[in-house]
Amino acid sequence: SNRGKLVGHIRLVAPFLDKLLENNQLTAEECDVVKSERTCQDRARALIDVVGTKGQEAFSHFRQVLKETNPELEDILHRCTDHNERIKLHCDDCVQLLCRKCSKEGHRGHRLASIVSGANMIRREVTAFMRDNRKLLKRSSTSNNGEDRQDLLLDIDQRKNALKVMFNATIEEEYERCKKQMCF
Repeated sequence: SNRGKLVGHIRLVAPFLDKLLENNQLTAEECDVVKSERTCQDRARALIDVVGTKGQEAFSHFRQVLKETNPELEDILHRCTDHNERIKLHCDDCVQLLCRKCSKEGHRGHRLASIVSGANMIRREVTAFMRDNRKLLKRSSTSNNGEDRQDLLLDIDQRKNALKVMFNATIEEEYERCKKQMCF
């Protein structure tokens, strides 16, 4: 499993603990619990277990340190546990990230999307949001009517909130996939 690979290869937990403690993701007591384990594998296991209970921000810090200290392991988080292939697809029907083999085995006939195309869609949405805002700002600068300007600001705020919902859903999906990959 991917968890086993992480446990087997993470030798030093101190950089992870330092980063998580520095960013208020772990308490000193939680760090002490991880450090109290006898072997490096047990410390890595305890670290993974505690990070799994802390949410997205803690996982992001864990991933950042993993990328800095063990870049070859960071790739594990993007691999299928069944086939050890890169995750490249999203099954819209099952709301699940997949490798190509998984897509052929258990998701025939399902609506599949490329993860890269999903990222491109998000990029397009942000670009359109920024472009539209600039147009609205240009239009509002010629208007002296406070009510019109307030309506424009309300429109921008509504579109901002819709984008946040979309982004948060995407980020939560990725977090849950990684959490599952680490067997939490």
